Amino acid sequence: MKSRVRIIAGAALVAATVIAGTAGVSLASGKDHTVYRADVMVGVSAPYTGALGTAIRDIHGGGAPWVIADADIRLRASGRVDVEVEGLVIAPNGPPAVAGTNPALTQKVIVSCLSTDANGAPVTINRSTNTFGVDADGNGEATLMVEGGLPSPCFAPVVFVASAGGAWFAVSGV
Repeated sequence: MKSRVRIIAGAALVAATVIAGTAGVSLASGKDHTVYRADVMVGVSAPYTGALGTAIRDIHGGGAPWVIADADIRLRASGRVDVEVEGLVIAPNGPPAVAGTNPALTQKVIVSCLSTDANGAPVTINRSTNTFGVDADGNGEATLMVEGGLPSPCFAPVVFVASAGGAWFAVSGV
């Protein structure tokens, strides 16, 4: 009797595993599934500011420290990016004339992926979106497309909110 229960339980486990695995594959095969989501971004701090600061994935930070109150980033396989930022402003300890404000009313998203080149060697690929509007209080949202789409493969994506010129103000992470 115990062996029959074990066989039935084992068969049920196998069936559940196959069904769950198939469901995951079918969901993952959708052409616009979410590949990365972040609701935490960090503003650029002093060691990363300006062209002489330390770059992250070959992208330099803005010229002053920035802070961000809230963010929501959703990156899809098609290269579509839904972005919402709140309170993305120059840090209170930044230059007094602009501290606590956003002087960059036009910003863009940069998606950075670890990928491979034609020979299989590791490379970092950074791709941008068009710009979107952010008000003086640092609030803005948009649905954008990554120019050229996401590279394939795209390992360990990092999302930046940056100036139109490409200096980052906020980066995904904690």
